[in-house]
Amino acid sequence: MEQHNDPQNTLYPASSYPDEEGSLVDTVTIKPSLGQKSSFYCQGINIPFPYEEAYPCQEHVMQEVNQNLNACTNCLLESPTGTGKTVALLCPLLAFQKRQETKLQSSPQKRIKSDTTLNTEQDPTQIPKIYYVTRTQKHIDQIIDQLSETIYSDTLMARLSSMESTCNNQSEAPKRADAPRPTPNIDTDEHFCLYDPARLLWLQRLMHQEDKTWKNPELIEFCFKNKTCPHFEQLNVLKEAKIVFCTYSYMLQPDIREALDINLKNNIIIFDEGHNVENICYQIASTPEGLLTYGNLSKCSFVLESALNSSTVSSGKKESLGILSKALQSFRNLLSKKYYIQQDFSRLNFSVPLKLTLNKFKADLESIGFGPSNFPHLRTSYNILNNRPYTPESTRCRFKINREALRFVADLLRILGFLWEDSPATSAEPDFNVFLIRSLSTRQIDENLAILPLDFNIEIRIMCMNPGVVFQHMNVARSVIIASGTLSPMKPFSTQLGIPFQRQLSECHVVDPKRVFCKLINKYEGSSQNLLELTSSVTEHKDKWEDIQDQLGKIVGEICSNVPKGVLVFVQSEAYANKMKNTWERNGNLKAIGDIKKIFFERKGMRPEDVKEMLDNYRHSAEKKGAILFAYMRGKFSEGIDFKDDHARALVIIGIPFLPKDDLFVKNKRTYQGNMFKRSTQSDCLDGMEWWVNNAFQALNQAIGRNIRHIHDWGAIFLLDKRWNYRRNQQRLPKWFRVTLTNSAEVLKGCTHTCSRTTPDD
Repeated sequence: MEQHNDPQNTLYPASSYPDEEGSLVDTVTIKPSLGQKSSFYCQGINIPFPYEEAYPCQEHVMQEVNQNLNACTNCLLESPTGTGKTVALLCPLLAFQKRQETKLQSSPQKRIKSDTTLNTEQDPTQIPKIYYVTRTQKHIDQIIDQLSETIYSDTLMARLSSMESTCNNQSEAPKRADAPRPTPNIDTDEHFCLYDPARLLWLQRLMHQEDKTWKNPELIEFCFKNKTCPHFEQLNVLKEAKIVFCTYSYMLQPDIREALDINLKNNIIIFDEGHNVENICYQIASTPEGLLTYGNLSKCSFVLESALNSSTVSSGKKESLGILSKALQSFRNLLSKKYYIQQDFSRLNFSVPLKLTLNKFKADLESIGFGPSNFPHLRTSYNILNNRPYTPESTRCRFKINREALRFVADLLRILGFLWEDSPATSAEPDFNVFLIRSLSTRQIDENLAILPLDFNIEIRIMCMNPGVVFQHMNVARSVIIASGTLSPMKPFSTQLGIPFQRQLSECHVVDPKRVFCKLINKYEGSSQNLLELTSSVTEHKDKWEDIQDQLGKIVGEICSNVPKGVLVFVQSEAYANKMKNTWERNGNLKAIGDIKKIFFERKGMRPEDVKEMLDNYRHSAEKKGAILFAYMRGKFSEGIDFKDDHARALVIIGIPFLPKDDLFVKNKRTYQGNMFKRSTQSDCLDGMEWWVNNAFQALNQAIGRNIRHIHDWGAIFLLDKRWNYRRNQQRLPKWFRVTLTNSAEVLKGCTHTCSRTTPDD
C-alpha cells in the first residue's frame, strides 16, 4: 500500500504538556435521573445505576470494568461519545471500592483475594483509592456532574488544579505594603498567599455534607469568605479523598506525584479520553522545542545567581540557589565551548540537526554535575527552592524565587531523570535520541566567549522514542483502565505503553445504524478516470491535481445541496486544506458551495477564544440557512467539541492524516520501531510503518466521531480517498462505523436520498 505524508501535518512530541485550563471543551448537558434508579448485577456485585435502564453498551462497560477490577488487570475500553460512558465507568468503580471497604470492615485481618495474579502485591488493609484522570478541568466538571447524579455522591472527592487557577490571595499582593514588586528574580505570576495552616475548613465542611461533590467556584467562594487558601484546602482534602479527579500532568509527571505525595500502589487509575496518552508521554519525557537553549540556560542561571543577593533569602535557600546556578552555567558552557567550538558546529548547516551519541551525551552530563551521583543533590536543591513557606510573615518581605526559572529547572530535571532510567546495555534499543540544533531565533552576547556570533543560539533536543518510559510507572496500580470514545486501532496502546493490557472492549454506538449513513468514496460519478489520490505527491502533478480537486469540490457541493443545516469537513492537514481552498477558488467550486451554505475555514494558530467565536458563528448559521466548516484533522475542531444535531448533519473526511516522514521525531521514531521489531520476539511488536499508519488512523477516527453524539442524533459520514478500497484500511476504522458502513467505494450514487431527509425514518 502506498502511503504519503504531508509536511505540515505534525505530531508534537517536543511540546510541553497540555494546558489544563486553556483547552476548549463543550459543556455537556447532563440529563437528570428523575429519581428513577436501577441496579446492575455482575459477579455477585450490586452496581446501583442512576437511570431507569442502561444501554446495552453501558452494561457491557460496567461488566468489563468490574471483571477487570476483580482480576487486577489492565483494560482498554472504547465506547463512542453519547453512549453514557462516564456514568458507566463511575458506577462500577465506586461499587467495587464500597465492596472492598465493607469487606475490610467485616474482616479487618483477612487478606482480600483476587481471581488472578495481581499487578502488585495487595495491601490487605488498604481500600483502593480511585484516580480519575482526564484532559481538562472543564471535562472534570462534566464528570462531577455525572457523579452527583449517582448514589455515590456521598463519596469524599478531591480535585487537583493549579495554584494560578484557585488562589484567592493573589489579588491581595498589590495591597500589601511589604509585598515585593516585580524584579529580575520575581515573577509577575507569583502568589503572595496568606495561608494559615491552622485554618483549613473545607474538608470539615465536606464531611458534614451528604452530597460531597463540588467544583472549584464553590471552593473559591467558600475560601474567600473564610479567609483560607483554596489551593491548600484542596491539597488537604486529597489526603482523605476516596476518588481524586485530575488532569494528565498530575498523574504522569513523577515530580508532581512526589510533590503531592500521590501513591499509586494498589490503587485504581482510569484515564478517560485516554486516546492522547501515548502522545502526552512523549511530551513529558522530551524537551519542548526551544527549551534547552543556550539563551534559556544563560537567562535562568543569571536569575538564580542574582537571587543570591536578596536580603530575604535564607542560608539554606542561598546554598540551593548556588548549586543550581552553577549547574546551569556548566550546562551552558557545555553547549558553547564543547558542542559549538569543538564540534565545529558553526560550519554545519544550522537547519540540519546533529545527532549525538547517547552514551557520549550521558558522559558529558556526568562531567558537568548532571550525572546519577549528583542528581539527588540537584533535586533536593530544587525542592528547597520550590517549597512555599506555610507560615505568614508579617514583619518582612517573604523571599520568592522566579517561577519561570524554577519551571525551567523542573522540566530539565524531569526529562534528565527519565533519560537516566534508560539503560542501553539492558535494552534492545536506546529509548532516547539527542540532537544538537542551531537556530537564529535569539541574539545572544557572552562576555566570556567573544568568539560566539551575536546571532548565536544553540539547542539540545532530547526526544523520547518510547512512551512506556513514562507510563510504566503506572503498573504499580491495582488496575489501569484507558477509556475513550475512540481508541481504534488499539494495538499501539497494547504495545507502546510499557504495561500489559490483558482486557480490551470495543462497543458499538447507541444510535440505530439506520440513523447513520456511511459511505466510502474513491471518485466522483461521471468524472475522469482519475481516482481520488489524496496524497502530497499529487500536488506536484498539476493536471492530475486539478482534476482531483474538481472531483472533490463537486462531491462536497452535491452533499451541501442535499444535506440540510450544517456540514463539517475535515481535511488531512492545514497545508492540504490551504492548497485545496486556492484551487476551488479558481475552478469555481468554492463559490458554488458558498451559494448554498455559509463557509467557515479553520485558521492556523487560533486561540481558544477564536475557536469559540468561530464555533458560535458557525452553529448559528448552520441552524438558520446552513453552513459548512472546513477544519483539519489533529486541529482545534477535531477533538473535544460536539457537532450534534443540525450542527453537522453530514461529516466529510478528505484524505488520511499521515505524519510527515521527514519530521525529525517521525523519522527517528520509525527507525526506533523498525529496530525494535527486528530484535523483538513478541508477535505484537509494531514496526515503523505500522506505527506510522496506526497513528494516522487514530487521528482520523477522532474526527469521525464528531457528528453522531447521542441516541436520537442522525446524519451521514463520507470518507473520500481511493485508499479506502483496501480492506485493511477499513479494518482500522471504529467498530461502530464499520457496522453502519455502506461499502460502495466506487461512486457517490445513493447518498442523495439518505442525506436529503430532514428527519430519519422511525
